[in-house]
Amino acid sequence: CAPRCSATYECPAELAAVSAQPQCMLQNVDQAFYCGLLCQADAQCPSGASCRKVGTQAVGLCIHPLSFSDWARLSSRMKLSIGFPSTSGTAA
Repeated sequence: CAPRCSATYECPAELAAVSAQPQCMLQNVDQAFYCGLLCQADAQCPSGASCRKVGTQAVGLCIHPLSFSDWARLSSRMKLSIGFPSTSGTAA
């Protein structure tokens, strides 16, 4: 459910409708980057989502609850991990 980051590592403007910060902060096994909502509290997340701390990171990510049976019914499944893109070496 995460939109892909743009070529300049920006996230779609419609994610800004909540107070959580849209960030290019997720990546898949192919090193493609996706947008997530960076948060510190549940109140910053969209309705029905909660702010969950991720591993040892000092950040949280807005996450919608999903049962295993709902997940299994999805036609597309992707495992994402926290991974901020490196912008070193890019033209300014």
